[in-house]
Amino acid sequence: APFSYVWNHDLQIGSPYSADVSALQMALQRENVYSGEVTGGFYSQTFAAVKAFQQKYGIEATGFVGPETRAKLNALFSG
Repeated sequence: APFSYVWNHDLQIGSPYSADVSALQMALQRENVYSGEVTGGFYSQTFAAVKAFQQKYGIEATGFVGPETRAKLNALFSG
């Protein structure tokens, strides 16, 4: 099924935005950088996957989902 989402919050370990993190995990699965479960919890496995996503697209690999990473996610997945 097609997947579409728009991220409006910066995300990092312990982020309270579980819907955003769940969507992030789904997006990272589609990018083949995350093989974990979609939990809505941003912890070490999601952090590592964000870094891999950032490396894939030439974004500084911090593991922090800030404006540049969100822009890439939204470009890929906001439909």
